[in-house]
Amino acid sequence: MIELIYSPYNAVIFVSCLLLFPILIALTPRRSVLSVLFIFILMLSLLGLCLDIQHSHEKEAVTLIFADTLVPEDSLQAIQSGLTGPVQFYQSQKDFIKVTEAEVCTDLMTAVLGTEAVKELHIFAEAIPEWQWQQLQDYELTFHQSPAPQGITQINWTDQLIEGELFNVAGKVNLNQPAQLLLYKDELRLDSIQVQAQQSFSLSTHVRAPGLQSYRLLVQNSANEPIESLPLPVQVRQKQEKKRALLILSQPNFESKFLINSLTEASYEIAVRQQISKEKFQTDFRGLRAMNLSNINRSLLSDFESLIVDQGAFVNLSDAQLKAIKQAIRLTGLDLFLINVDEKISQHAIFKSHFKLLAGTQKDQVTQLNSPLLDKKVNASAGPLYIKNHPELSSFLNDAQGRIKFASRRYGMGHINIAAYSQTYLWPLKGQSTQHQTFWDRLLAQQRDQFQATHSWELHSNTIRVGEQAFVRLRDQLVPSFVLQQDSLQSQLSTNTSEGSSLSTFWPKQEGWFQLSAENALPSNFYAFDRNTLQTASRFKAWQQSAAQFKNYLGSKGQSTKSFAKQLRPINRWPFFLLFLIAAFGLWRRSGK
Repeated sequence: MIELIYSPYNAVIFVSCLLLFPILIALTPRRSVLSVLFIFILMLSLLGLCLDIQHSHEKEAVTLIFADTLVPEDSLQAIQSGLTGPVQFYQSQKDFIKVTEAEVCTDLMTAVLGTEAVKELHIFAEAIPEWQWQQLQDYELTFHQSPAPQGITQINWTDQLIEGELFNVAGKVNLNQPAQLLLYKDELRLDSIQVQAQQSFSLSTHVRAPGLQSYRLLVQNSANEPIESLPLPVQVRQKQEKKRALLILSQPNFESKFLINSLTEASYEIAVRQQISKEKFQTDFRGLRAMNLSNINRSLLSDFESLIVDQGAFVNLSDAQLKAIKQAIRLTGLDLFLINVDEKISQHAIFKSHFKLLAGTQKDQVTQLNSPLLDKKVNASAGPLYIKNHPELSSFLNDAQGRIKFASRRYGMGHINIAAYSQTYLWPLKGQSTQHQTFWDRLLAQQRDQFQATHSWELHSNTIRVGEQAFVRLRDQLVPSFVLQQDSLQSQLSTNTSEGSSLSTFWPKQEGWFQLSAENALPSNFYAFDRNTLQTASRFKAWQQSAAQFKNYLGSKGQSTKSFAKQLRPINRWPFFLLFLIAAFGLWRRSGK
């Protein structure tokens, strides 16, 4: 089909030839039918030489076969037997894929866009990404999904444990033959189970020693050949069997009397140091051997899980003792409880960065206290000091107006707690002895539970992969940089700081245990997996999603709407040039007669 491409240039040429035609006829000395014919041929050849004229033809529909997995020979023959037009084969760059006379192509969309006039499309693959479905809506598409990946399709395990606890591994498998799952620690087999087809499994063992452990889950067939092997990293912490509290008090009083009795009745082993005069202390031990309490150091604090100090004793501690307390909280999980406080404590450096303490307008007043650590509401006298609310604060005790009177904040592995309401000795005097004992027991016990449940670090994913970007956030701290370490290799990580946290990114370069550390935060260990680990599970999920997407696609799809654009090519101008010469020669001969 011949087509004239419209343009201003073509319009000018056409109009010029129309005007030139009668002028040439008028100027011809011997007008005759033959002369007019030569003039007409001359104009026609000029139009052919000067105008932009092209001819077009429709592309021939091509059947495209793209393979991203092994193509069964019978499937290929069935497709080819029903085709009459040309077929183009493409395969991905994976070595195990073999398609006869196929060209190697990077991916599916490159193959489709690189082939002209694709009308029918056959795809052999495990899965097609969702974004590709959206670009293939216009094609007559057939998806030949490969069998589901063989191996572990889902797995979960407990990666934070206390020594002696049960280590559980559970998940699902997809297998086309009977197999055995074995749980190993080094070369020691700990548990095993026989599995087949699509089946759930569960394995377990007790962890024996603290530290960074690496278990291994092996899938092997009946011939003891490995199908899949996965590392299962576990961080095992030392078992905390102690229920001990150290009390450092400025003087014996009603508060200390009822507190000591309540903790004793709640089965705590306690050591008490109370100041009775300048540089003279009185000590008491309940369930513990006598020990030297004159110097508060790391060695002494390591024997206790809780440290209770009133404000009078706290402000008299030396810098060395305060440093030892902070290190014990951060590194060993000690919980500090500061009681009997007033407005003066808000100026102390250790609390400025952790709590916002505000003074109320009224003095002591009777109010109703609410707390999940109390069995019922308690009427008591409330002091004027309260703590400003913060999203990361854990509140244990509020007054009737909802103001926080006792709150906790994590510091490393432990907690710093402050009691802006201190007169709990009034509870037993008003017949609330059981409530007093319950409150202190549950308060100290709840902090112990959070020792394992709460972590200072927040990783963006539970599965960090080698060579992939990872994110880490340190809560409650603003630090200039993190330190990332594996074995003897260390690197500083720059951070983006915002209110209340620090964020950093990093790229693990090899598999194994890593350690992150930062100022005033306990170092945290995590495991970076090889990029090929856990691939079966992710492939199986993509396989399931693709099957569902293609089912929905077929349900909503009608006939192919793919139309093929006409291809335009310039016409051959040599015949017009030849006609021009013939007509020009004829006119010359006619004019000479």
